[in-house]
Amino acid sequence: MDETLAPILDGLRAAAPGALAETKALVTARVLESFDRDTAALTALSARLFATAEAREGMTAFLERRDPAWAL
Repeated sequence: MDETLAPILDGLRAAAPGALAETKALVTARVLESFDRDTAALTALSARLFATAEAREGMTAFLERRDPAWAL
């Protein structure tokens, strides 16, 4: 993975700081816009997923410091 990311990271390090900051602001604005628009649906989905047996097993395994039953 490091070999794959190295050229990307090199490019980012060579980029103008102001341009990077503005790009980050543009990307973040889009993410926040969609998050604000979809908050209710995302909250409902999250609640439904956290109530599953799979989620309970994952959280229990984490607290017990073990692999979950479904982990390979």
